[in-house]
Amino acid sequence: MEIIIRDANKKMYKEYFEKILQWDLLDPSGLMIFDNTLFKGSVLNPHPKEKIAKSLDTFNKYIAQDCRVFVVMLPMLDGLTLVRRHI
Repeated sequence: MEIIIRDANKKMYKEYFEKILQWDLLDPSGLMIFDNTLFKGSVLNPHPKEKIAKSLDTFNKYIAQDCRVFVVMLPMLDGLTLVRRHI
């Protein structure tokens, strides 16, 4: 099984996600892992000036609605999101 781990620029998670799917970089049985998706809990109630938390909130909502993938968010540490393509 192929695993793609993203622990990079949090504001770019949505773009990373889209590129991985558009460029068919993820094997059908593969798994994408995004780290820090709860961002110290601030994603649940972001401060208006907290751009990273707002970006992660947008990303989380976006992938939750995406019918191309299954999504599981683990509320451990800073949040870990597992994404798998529909086969």
